[in-house]
Amino acid sequence: MTEGQITPSDRTVTEVTTATKVEAPTMQTYYCNSVDVLTSVYDFTLTIGQMRASSPEAIVIEQQARVIMSPQHMKVLAKLLTEKVAVYEESIAPIPVMPIVSPQLTEA
Repeated sequence: MTEGQITPSDRTVTEVTTATKVEAPTMQTYYCNSVDVLTSVYDFTLTIGQMRASSPEAIVIEQQARVIMSPQHMKVLAKLLTEKVAVYEESIAPIPVMPIVSPQLTEA
């Protein structure tokens, strides 16, 4: 090892104790009852939208926003969501879930 070289054992993680959240002026809020998840080697893409019945046989999904994140971030998000759902169910009530139905999708 050369002088001044940093080794993995020299690295430390700085613990952040405070964070300030500031809403961007362009912040928008969406109601979501449809989520498509696409994956690649490099990222996960969540496309959120609202399902709207256009007829008894057909559903229109209005896609409203797309969130793209790294696999590492997605794994942390999945863990956080699992924990939050468990706390909700423990303090309020179990959340009933209907079987997932995947209709044939067509692009508009």
